[in-house]
Amino acid sequence: MRLCLYFISCCLCWVPLSLIAQDESDGFYHWLDDQAATVPVVRIDIADSLLPADKVTYLDAMIAVEGNGVIPSVSAVPVKIKGRGNSSWKKRPGAKNPYRLRFPRKQNLLGVGKGKNWVLLANNRRGSMLTNAVALYLASLVDAPFANHIVPVELYLNGKYWGSYNLTEKVGISANSVRVGDEMAATMLELDSYFDADDKFLSQPYSLPVNVKFPDFQNDSTLLAIEDIQDDLQQFLQRLALQEDVSDLVDYVSLARFFLVQELTDNTEMWKPRSVYLFHEDVLGHQAKWVFAPLWDFDWAFGRNKNNDTFFKDSPAHDFWSREYSSLHEFWWSLRFSTLGFYEVYHKVWSDFMDSRLERLLRFCGRYQQFVSTSLSHDSQTRNDPTDYGAQAQDAARWLEQRARSVYEKLTKGDIFWKDITGTDSVSVFSLQGICLFQNVQRRNIRKLLDKGMYVINGKLQLVR
Repeated sequence: MRLCLYFISCCLCWVPLSLIAQDESDGFYHWLDDQAATVPVVRIDIADSLLPADKVTYLDAMIAVEGNGVIPSVSAVPVKIKGRGNSSWKKRPGAKNPYRLRFPRKQNLLGVGKGKNWVLLANNRRGSMLTNAVALYLASLVDAPFANHIVPVELYLNGKYWGSYNLTEKVGISANSVRVGDEMAATMLELDSYFDADDKFLSQPYSLPVNVKFPDFQNDSTLLAIEDIQDDLQQFLQRLALQEDVSDLVDYVSLARFFLVQELTDNTEMWKPRSVYLFHEDVLGHQAKWVFAPLWDFDWAFGRNKNNDTFFKDSPAHDFWSREYSSLHEFWWSLRFSTLGFYEVYHKVWSDFMDSRLERLLRFCGRYQQFVSTSLSHDSQTRNDPTDYGAQAQDAARWLEQRARSVYEKLTKGDIFWKDITGTDSVSVFSLQGICLFQNVQRRNIRKLLDKGMYVINGKLQLVR
């Protein structure tokens, strides 16, 4: 039987996180406390001193890495480079853009696994230099499957300083990202409103925009047709829409960890949706399940205010589930509130996090900022980002602690509604399938009349628990 490494680890999924010794995140981020370590330097010299002009054309280049006690050093080796990203990609000359790197042979750039494809994140929005690092550390902290590693680096292009970047794995079915036992029947999907992949489809019945990230049907060896992927996903979604038990189709523990990171960071990208990944190790088999991972893209998280480019300033008590986005809202609410047995899993994951991991997350904010402070100052002088990141690290720790306690308090009460189901006004109640259950019933009596679950009450989705 083919088993993904992640599914092997799930045998331990009910061991409290506090009992797991020194996890990968601690081991990898040891350099934060190493007084001799400094931010690595990445030097890329592109043929003819060109710069990537788009997100399609790879340019030939040479790359060298000075690891500085953080990651392995690399002597000059060939690499190809192109642009990447959506809203983060800027067309103006000299912009601090994100890049994708592709090597002819696998490289172990971070010291945790070899791969051909890597990413340089630019964090080019003002005030955003800490956000992806904090979010992806959180993902590894809660044991979200295949969480990316983040390393701050100083990037030089063609001998010119280009800014402070994050070096990380490129999300995909690959040796340095999602590792599966056999790629022939595996798939990775991206829920993304850009809907810009060569192979894509709208899911039923939720009309989710689905990009097929793997396999590449033109170039990858696979046993799958796109119809196989559509059928398997549709089975899961149709049963979800009918409020049936889907625990045999989706991995609840990975889903709980996915939601914890999204809700704690208040990541609005999930609702659009953008950069939401899920994979299936064996679409043609019956043993594996859909896994929501890896987590990615936190440019619009942490209470970001787009009017003044600030993070960690909006109310940390904001209700993550109060956003209405038509069919997307129904999909996420169904997964979160109507999935049978999921509440208990989600509550346990949160309890373990609050008991043993929250304090480590809060400490990380200051530790990371202190380690990267010189690089951030260098970047600010070049890129005109006036953010006081020392103050922001303090704001981040304060905001995350308040938000975590607010979310956990609501979760522990077990009552999360669009509105409190109280009052004497009369309402009409329908099932999610549009069947009228009650007319002109007093709101305060709803909990006596209905089983736990999702309903349409006076035209709005509401949870009765």
